[in-house]
Amino acid sequence: MPMHALRSNRMEGCLNRYKRPMMNPYFQKQLVIGFFLFAGWATTICAQNESIDATAPRQAAKVWRGGWLNRHKEKDPQVLVDTARKLGFSALMINAGDDFPYLNDLCERARKAHIDIYYSFLITGTPKNKDWWQVVSPADAEKLRRIKEDKSPEKNGYQYGGEPINDQTDIHETEFLCFHRPEVLEYSSKKLEDVLQKCPGLAGIAFDFFGYKNYRSCECPVSEKMFEDYLKQNELPRTEALEQFSLDTLVDFNNRLADHCRKLKPGIKIATHVYPTFIPEPVYGNRLDVDYCMQTVAWFFKPFWDSAKVEDYTRKVVQDEKRYFARAQGIPFVGIYMDKPNPAMNKPAERFREELRSIRKAGSRSFGISPFNIFITHPELGDILIEELGLPETAAGS
Repeated sequence: MPMHALRSNRMEGCLNRYKRPMMNPYFQKQLVIGFFLFAGWATTICAQNESIDATAPRQAAKVWRGGWLNRHKEKDPQVLVDTARKLGFSALMINAGDDFPYLNDLCERARKAHIDIYYSFLITGTPKNKDWWQVVSPADAEKLRRIKEDKSPEKNGYQYGGEPINDQTDIHETEFLCFHRPEVLEYSSKKLEDVLQKCPGLAGIAFDFFGYKNYRSCECPVSEKMFEDYLKQNELPRTEALEQFSLDTLVDFNNRLADHCRKLKPGIKIATHVYPTFIPEPVYGNRLDVDYCMQTVAWFFKPFWDSAKVEDYTRKVVQDEKRYFARAQGIPFVGIYMDKPNPAMNKPAERFREELRSIRKAGSRSFGISPFNIFITHPELGDILIEELGLPETAAGS
């Protein structure tokens, strides 16, 4: 039976439907065998995935704030640093490509202001690596065709990688690399090594766009063969097995790359934005062995998530942050646009205020945002941020 025949139409209420082991022993063995030749740094998953005692006393997490940005939106690096310092940001995650002169300059300026710079690393497809792209079903390909041809402002509620609001828009326009392929792990490992060599001032690496094009699974021959082997070793219903296989492999790819970066540069920090969504379990970020895991609690545009959902997701992100890894800190993430030609894509400032208020009510003053540049074009948002969440040095006592 092909993978796409297994899809569940349940878009909501799918959180925590069953408890999954962090890594199936069979799959662990297959990954170690398959990836060792290419990476040379594979480690056992069981040791990494020991759960943390949830009943142990918790120390209050340090307030941490991270902003995602594109260098093309603000060419003056000092403006970025000054804005981040004014608003109490701990780090900036920048999509700098191969512009290492700019990146090195930014790192030096940020170091003087005690702000960390992270290199934003994506595993998206290009024409040069088309053979490694993820594959979707014919039905999904038809959905994608309709989405691309739809020129209406609403695009039938398309959420661009956020949680879909209907079963006709649950696919991403971007091409994603299939991380089940050993070539993708090898490419990613070498790319990160090159980045760290050319920009020694980086404090961290930030993962983004790590996920599935159809928000569930990949249907390329490599993925299907791995899944069939996995299924033979597991006594699970096929649909449930596919969801578990897809999540376990996604988590493991994240954690292997994070471990690789730490071996390349001991002490480096790893951040991530959990994106695109994974429909069977949207809030899975505490499974990732990273330092700062940003998970969306308020999406960029309509339909805006109500306060109850913002609070619920924030509690999940923060309260469950150390369930699997002691180093992890869960960071609520908010997306906001204000200058898009399509008014439906823009978020009112007061809506932004309500979302921050819900985050604080749910127990966090830490915060992640994209795009960070919006604080430069709309300084009033910075005032709202400080009014609602305070500055890090005063937040704990406020």
